[in-house]
Amino acid sequence: PVALLIGGDISGIQKFIYTITSKKAAQTLRGRSFYLQLLTEAVLRFVLNELGIPYTNVIYSGGGHFFLLAPVSAEEKLPALRNEITKKILTHHGTSLYFALGFTQVPAYEFEAEKFPKAWERMHADLGNAKTQRYTELGDEMHAKVFAIAEKGGNPDTTCSVCGGDALSIVEESRDEDGNSVKVCSLCDSFSKKLGKVLPDAKFAALGWQKPADTKSATFEEALLSFGLRAQLLTSEKDEVNLKHAERITLWALDDPKNGYPATGNIPAVHLLRYTVNDVPTDKGEIITFDELQKKVDGGFKRLGVLRMDVDNLGDVFKKGLGSYATLARISTLSFQMSLFFEGWVKRICEQFNGKIYAVYAGGDDVFLIAPWDVMPELALNIRNDFAKYTANHPDLHISAGLAFIGGKYPIYQAADDAEAILKSAKKNDGKNSFGFIGNAWTWVEFLEVRDKFERIVEIVSDKNGPHAIIQTLRELAEMKLERQKGDKEIWGPWQWRGAYLLKRMEERAKDELAREIKSIRESLDKNGYADIKQWGAAARWAQLQTRTKKESTKKGE
Repeated sequence: PVALLIGGDISGIQKFIYTITSKKAAQTLRGRSFYLQLLTEAVLRFVLNELGIPYTNVIYSGGGHFFLLAPVSAEEKLPALRNEITKKILTHHGTSLYFALGFTQVPAYEFEAEKFPKAWERMHADLGNAKTQRYTELGDEMHAKVFAIAEKGGNPDTTCSVCGGDALSIVEESRDEDGNSVKVCSLCDSFSKKLGKVLPDAKFAALGWQKPADTKSATFEEALLSFGLRAQLLTSEKDEVNLKHAERITLWALDDPKNGYPATGNIPAVHLLRYTVNDVPTDKGEIITFDELQKKVDGGFKRLGVLRMDVDNLGDVFKKGLGSYATLARISTLSFQMSLFFEGWVKRICEQFNGKIYAVYAGGDDVFLIAPWDVMPELALNIRNDFAKYTANHPDLHISAGLAFIGGKYPIYQAADDAEAILKSAKKNDGKNSFGFIGNAWTWVEFLEVRDKFERIVEIVSDKNGPHAIIQTLRELAEMKLERQKGDKEIWGPWQWRGAYLLKRMEERAKDELAREIKSIRESLDKNGYADIKQWGAAARWAQLQTRTKKESTKKGE
């Protein structure tokens, strides 16, 4: 062996970000997500410093994990390093987050093309083992630090209304619109006011590195400082960097810098471009609540859409995709190119939606976005289409998505689970490459067909003031067939003759162009034996949500 291949991974990210109540969720979500980027970088730098190796040894960092090369001699330092990192994270986050570390020895010949994936796979296997044996690195201390019953807790007066945890200190207390008490702990307050509130306008992040400190749990700043990091967000290159105790500074540009970087005085600094999807809907400089965001729906059905997307079979892409060309450099480049799309280009796509997108997370190979539901189908399709272009329409590189509908007060953790469940159902399609939308898992080609049908229905009922009954008719026909049909076998049934009769009656009552449009739908269904009635039913449901009036929504209790 000539080197160690080391992998680090922060587990529990999803639970940490999403397990918060709807109270003040919009103000804290983005701050929590960005904090994890900072924490990943802080832990990475801590590992590098403890092992005495430079940043150039880093293969990849992002999405809550990192990979690096180290000397073989570093292996003897890893047990103590794992122990120290675990204790620091336990101090500030309890068991909600965990840092796993895995490694493998790499002989010289495995750096040759095609052979490096073997080392990559061994390292990931060791990393997986570390995740399944959490806290064993603590040895005899594990029981006291992880399983011992807390001496304090369970007091509603010190329970944070945002994260639901027992807080050492409640720094803010107010009343919500229903008159309920809202208490905010110091950690959630720091995510909201010092990160989430500033991020929408931030152009740079200054990361000041200094000696790690022994800090107590209070705010995110204390957690980062325990690893030797102070962070400051800057809204302009003219802002003053105020990190006086830093020995060196890393300046992240969160987007393409137009007029250079902020000055850091006499402190050595390195400049890096670190694209960050910072889109958050605001009003007069304040982040609007999810209740307010759902009012931006163009129609009466006031709901939010929760969109989750990720690359299909990405593990296989890294293991087998490069084939005989697989080298350390190419695997590193592949990781970077994935992040560049999801952090850089998804940022550009979100910017096209005029401040309606709440970007909870976009990086690595996945996204989590919240917005008025009616813009989400187009947003998902834009991301899918641009990813296809980005990968030169490679048949084995594609993306799946799941869209859930929620109300503004719906718990975020439940919304995340709902969208993930829909995403998983979409991936059950043969070949994946699908979109879970309105109760079905469509391939992207099928979704385009559904969208075309949706546009035709909307044109009939809205643009041409045609019969709204066509929406309910198509939905009932689709449901009728769904109840009778088993498997993929096409069968005959009453939806065909009932559909022919009802659509013909509508056609006869309509005039000119409107009649011709209804006729074309009827003839299209007759021609293929109602094989695509499922698509028409979904398109009708979509059109019903899009065209529903405010009066109808109120009447239905929605």
